Amino acid sequence: MSDLPDMIVRLEGLPDPRPIERRLADEGYAVRRATKGRRPALAAFIERHFSERWALGIAAAYSRRPASLFVALSGDGIVGFAAYDCAYRGYFGPMGVREELRGIGLGSALLLRTLEDMAGRAYKWAVIGEVGPVTFYEKVCGAVVIPGS
Repeated sequence: MSDLPDMIVRLEGLPDPRPIERRLADEGYAVRRATKGRRPALAAFIERHFSERWALGIAAAYSRRPASLFVALSGDGIVGFAAYDCAYRGYFGPMGVREELRGIGLGSALLLRTLEDMAGRAYKWAVIGEVGPVTFYEKVCGAVVIPGS
């Protein structure tokens, strides 16, 4: 059991990820839906920078059609990812960006693109489980901590 709180976000009226994505594109970054061809590289990236548990967990995201998984790219290299419906339906996460690239908008773009995709699949709300950076989620998408989580 984790001491980290869960959060919830309404998927209606979210900020548009496109302005952030355009700015990132000017800096050489792109956010795209993950493809099967990237699966080995993405699993290695997640295991190297985050955890083996997260790397194994993305299998559920790849089982969805289309995949419930997005990657941030710099050139051909993976620099971040975000997924949903991995542990539970309606749950956002895991998500991660290379430590040295945090703060430039990649996490915001991944979060908003992924939540937008969830809304497109008729989810009204998303649970963000075991949140470390509460303030980030509050600021970017208006998520709130679930009392007692």
